[in-house]
Amino acid sequence: MEGNETIRELAKKGIPPEKILEYLKRDGISTDIEEIKFEILRMRALKKHPDALKMFFTDETLRFATPKEVGEYRAKRISGSGAKIIADLCSGIGLQAIEFARYFEKVYAVEVDQKKIEIAKRNASALGISNIEFLQADIFQDQTIEKIKDAEAIFCDPSRSPSEEERRLEQIPEIRKIISDYSGITDNICIEAPPQIPPERINLDCEAEYLSLYWKLNRLNLYFGALKRCDRSAILLPGEDYLQSRNIELKLKRIENGRFIYEVNPAVRKAGLIAEAIPPEFDAGIFYEDKKDIMLASDEPFESPYLRRYKIMERCSRNPSDINRRLIALGAGRALIRGRIAQDEYWNFRNALERGLSGSATFHIFLTGDSAVICREF
Repeated sequence: MEGNETIRELAKKGIPPEKILEYLKRDGISTDIEEIKFEILRMRALKKHPDALKMFFTDETLRFATPKEVGEYRAKRISGSGAKIIADLCSGIGLQAIEFARYFEKVYAVEVDQKKIEIAKRNASALGISNIEFLQADIFQDQTIEKIKDAEAIFCDPSRSPSEEERRLEQIPEIRKIISDYSGITDNICIEAPPQIPPERINLDCEAEYLSLYWKLNRLNLYFGALKRCDRSAILLPGEDYLQSRNIELKLKRIENGRFIYEVNPAVRKAGLIAEAIPPEFDAGIFYEDKKDIMLASDEPFESPYLRRYKIMERCSRNPSDINRRLIALGAGRALIRGRIAQDEYWNFRNALERGLSGSATFHIFLTGDSAVICREF
């Protein structure tokens, strides 16, 4: 334990594993380079799970591991159907199954990869979870389906290539097969799909729930059977603000000179629920819109969990020298760029904006065409 704590302290200072090993040997602490790298991996995993320092991961499995906030939310939502037994298909290293275990009486964790199953067992043991039955099996074999036939809900996060250039439901043929093979057990099925898939490309009788975690698009959950509440929805974590489709047409005028602008949560935007996110009394308009993004504007401030509000401080040209001069006058210390800018131009542009800034305030620079709007989150 003393060695692990020392590794963490040195790693926090940015010291590379090879140097950490030298320090530990000098202090008479027995370890090796792999143990040091593993402890550093656990530190990275804290972003996904608060108990990560007790748990087990590999680089690959950590990349695809379910964040605790996501796993807990899904467990609460699916268990709300009244189901007591759930099967987690393609369960990986068990992070989702562990969250299910806190809300269900029994969990089947089915995974074909033996190494992942072993890691999942160690993770469950490390967290004191004992109501998971681990099955190393192919989820489409008849004997697998027979073993879990008492399941009252099914969850699956099917494997897919991380390098696909375009996300389409057709690239995951397992989804339709899961529905076909397991609907004989229960219609209460939830399948995770890539969140980049837009609602119009989901040709299934399900609820497409887009999930954002800390204001970033994170997951797409497809709910079938009694789990379905509507056609489209958005859930914002960790606050659990939930918005569902009511088929309201978005009718907004364009506003050029509002005092406030609003960023729409990416899950709300992806689900096509902007109209549902704006109450009738909110006199809003469109400040900026392109194929991938939309910004709203208003003269009077409005508060909503689905919108991030900014107060406009200055309007100017897109010229970085012009923006920089105004940021200095506003007492800025940091500038965050929002809007379209070429990747190879980003850092040169941002460095030009922040040149000579000595204040403490953070400002957001929204770039629209040839213009820029300098804002503060409000």
